[in-house]
Amino acid sequence: GGECYELLSRYLRHGFASSLPTASSDQPLVLIERSYNPPPIRQKCLEVLFEEMDVPSTFLARDAVMACYAVGRSTGTVVDVGHSGTAVTPVYDGYVENRAILRSPIGGAAMDESILHLLDGLYRDKRSKQTTTKADPNVPPY
Repeated sequence: GGECYELLSRYLRHGFASSLPTASSDQPLVLIERSYNPPPIRQKCLEVLFEEMDVPSTFLARDAVMACYAVGRSTGTVVDVGHSGTAVTPVYDGYVENRAILRSPIGGAAMDESILHLLDGLYRDKRSKQTTTKADPNVPPY
């Protein structure tokens, strides 16, 4: 709702004020967005840029397309594993195939948790298989 748009506006203003050595009205802007960014968010972002920040012109680029361009390709499949989710985005000739984007709620946090669970299980197995010989109390059991 309105609160999210106000946050977006504050975020963009902060970016210009703290990171760019020029006024927002002095330079065109290239903004990289998520490939699955919904049109209402994109529209509101452009409204803020043009109406509140007086940006003269802008280009919204999709992150997956930019990832392909970064490795010298215009076609490819981009796998983006973030903290809270994963997205697989096909790019063909510099355009995102929107209908083929796949998203999963499994990201880096879930993978970290799974790995820690596996390591904990291995540690418990190792502890349970230790012999019952008298161990030196000053030496850790692992």
